[in-house]
Amino acid sequence: MENEENEVMTFAELLLEHKSNSEVKNIDSDLLDIFERKYGVDEIEELTDYEVFNSLDYDGSLHEHIDGKIDIYYNELRVWFVDNAEYVNEAIDQGLTDGESEIHSQIQSGQYVKYSQDVNEEISYMVETLNELVEKELE
Repeated sequence: MENEENEVMTFAELLLEHKSNSEVKNIDSDLLDIFERKYGVDEIEELTDYEVFNSLDYDGSLHEHIDGKIDIYYNELRVWFVDNAEYVNEAIDQGLTDGESEIHSQIQSGQYVKYSQDVNEEISYMVETLNELVEKELE
């Protein structure tokens, strides 16, 4: 938990020390950057998915990350839709789109649902990986 100068280790230092670790390399780099901006100066401690998700959700970082993944070009939206129509239906079921709006907007809503689910899974993986590193560091 303490580095060579008896200072408390931060998450930024932990990530720097383990950046070549294969588990850390598997974490979405944009999401890891968002995490580091938010938690980098914090003392290492065990985290929960809920805590990290809510923190990133509250300041808008998470939505900005998801919005940045959504296609804007009609051709890319149509190509994506071919293999992912169920997410458009899910977006309609969740009330994110009414099913009456322009098809490309509906597809974008479907992408939002899909990418939100992906980010939730990624946060769970990231928190699990970081907690393992924290546990090793605190031993």
